[in-house]
Amino acid sequence: MIFFPPPVQPFARRLSSTSSSPSSAGPSNTTLPEAPTPSRSADFFNVRRPRSVLRRASEPVTSVIEAKDGLSGRPGRSMSTSLPPPISALTTTLRFPRQDHAPITTASLPTNPRPVVSTFAKITRQGFGALPLELRVRIFQYLNVTDVMRAARVCRSWKMLAYDGTLWSNIDVTPFYKNISGEQLLALGVAAGGFLTVANFRGCIQLTNHALRTLAECCPNVHTLQLTGCSSASSASIACFLGQATHLRVLDLSGLVNVSNHTLQTVAASCPELRKLNVAWCKNISALGIQAIARGCPKLTYLKINGCQHLDDPTMEALGSSLSILTHLCLASCTTLTDATLLSFLAATHGQLTHLNLSQCQRLTDEVLRHLATHATNLTHLELTGCAALTDPGFATLCARVQSLTYLDLEDCIAISDAAVRTISASQPNLRRLALSNCGEITDDAVTHLLTRGSCARTIEHLELDNCSQVTDAALATLAQHLATLPEDAAPIQAMASSPDSVSFFSSSPPVGSPSSAFFSPPSSSITSTHPPLNPPTKRKLSIEVYDCAKITEQGIREACRRAPPGKLRIKSFYSWRDARGRDDPDSDSDDEMPDADGGRTTAVGAAVAMAAAAAQHLQAGQLAARRRRAQARATQTDIGCIIL
Repeated sequence: MIFFPPPVQPFARRLSSTSSSPSSAGPSNTTLPEAPTPSRSADFFNVRRPRSVLRRASEPVTSVIEAKDGLSGRPGRSMSTSLPPPISALTTTLRFPRQDHAPITTASLPTNPRPVVSTFAKITRQGFGALPLELRVRIFQYLNVTDVMRAARVCRSWKMLAYDGTLWSNIDVTPFYKNISGEQLLALGVAAGGFLTVANFRGCIQLTNHALRTLAECCPNVHTLQLTGCSSASSASIACFLGQATHLRVLDLSGLVNVSNHTLQTVAASCPELRKLNVAWCKNISALGIQAIARGCPKLTYLKINGCQHLDDPTMEALGSSLSILTHLCLASCTTLTDATLLSFLAATHGQLTHLNLSQCQRLTDEVLRHLATHATNLTHLELTGCAALTDPGFATLCARVQSLTYLDLEDCIAISDAAVRTISASQPNLRRLALSNCGEITDDAVTHLLTRGSCARTIEHLELDNCSQVTDAALATLAQHLATLPEDAAPIQAMASSPDSVSFFSSSPPVGSPSSAFFSPPSSSITSTHPPLNPPTKRKLSIEVYDCAKITEQGIREACRRAPPGKLRIKSFYSWRDARGRDDPDSDSDDEMPDADGGRTTAVGAAVAMAAAAAQHLQAGQLAARRRRAQARATQTDIGCIIL
């Protein structure tokens, strides 16, 4: 038989027996002794009891305890025990010693439930920490990288928010690549994890092989990667990362000596969705790696292989036949490229090429221009800088078939003359930018015909005539007079996006102030779009560069700016001056130009003289104030003989 201990003695007066209770049924086997009368001196009452022992009931509770055999677990016999009545049945007032407040009775106990604190009141009281995690992360997304890193130093919870993976889907270290350490760079990549899609590590020499291999395991969803200038990364580490980046669509490895044919073969095997590839000036690649790219990445639309010296006929034919949607191709400084080699590529293409750069390919002749007129009729951007063997008949053939050019660079094409310029002006109605620098055979007649009577006279926005020794002040005067005769309704034009027409798509480095070039822009649904989106109509402003033109004088430039309507002509020359706004704002239109003819009488030289006079006056006032302070200091000396300045 299992012994059951008697119930716990209550701290109030014990009622004698349950037999007198109307709720007890049947005889009771247990008789409870009578509790002693409570007194103030009893030690039992010196202890405050919790409120939970005060129960509300009108009748005693009968407890039925079912015993079980401790060995077999079989149920045993039941025993009924009558418990004493609750303390609510007592009429005695409970008095506790060492209490200054009024006596406590059961009637004074609280009966209302605890009030529920609203969510708004909780957020108001606790502040930012009471917000849901999703909202706090969303708020952090509005901060720039520098502010997020500063917020990470506030407390541990903010540090956890700062390293939330959703904040680092796009890591661009361009603003702070010189200050961030390799450990911090690795921490950002690990924190981003699978959320990282765009990684721009341009110039991070602190990116080690270990960091690159760790990022390869943690960041499998990267689709845009730039490693230009990461010279510490080895060929094996780069191949390890690229081998796991199966979603890669944009890759820039330009200038890395550690990139080899093995790297390109890894890209071809692991990145079938690649759209843009830049391996310019990678000296250790050859035709073998380029052929692997052509076979393994058929969705390429942008390929830049500047400086590659191992281009042969089979390689160029593989590029043309395998890359059926290629629109941008840069072959600048590929000095081994010949007419026959380029013909192998053009003959195998599908007519989708829109941007072509053949600068400094000095072995090309007019035969290339004839091939372009046959196989690349959709060209909009063509760069032929330094192709000294190109002549006027070749451009006549090209312009007869290709009439969609918006950007044409003929700098250092010393064999062309006015005939080529007239042909271009008559056949290119969409031309926006034309570079004729160092073309010594160009004269005033060709320039005035281009800007006043040619088909592109209403669309051209930028003309480069640097070191054109035959161009004189008469061309600028004629142009200014022509602009003055144009009606006002002819001034507005449909301006296109500035990046495609203002700078070359194939420059080796991005423009100053721009962290990433047009090549590194993330891929979009319109990746194969030929023309950029149109902007609202704006007033046309013609810009002309005449640096180092021996027959262009300062007086001629001033006279042209005075005659031209306000805001329509901008001339950049050796005589240009920067005003105060131009120094502070590098993007200002007044940078390196003569002032427009806006009715103001203050010239650039006059503005410089006025600024010098103001500076001298300010300096003189400062010197007078310094003399006054020194005189006062001599009159005021401390006890130790020190002069207060």
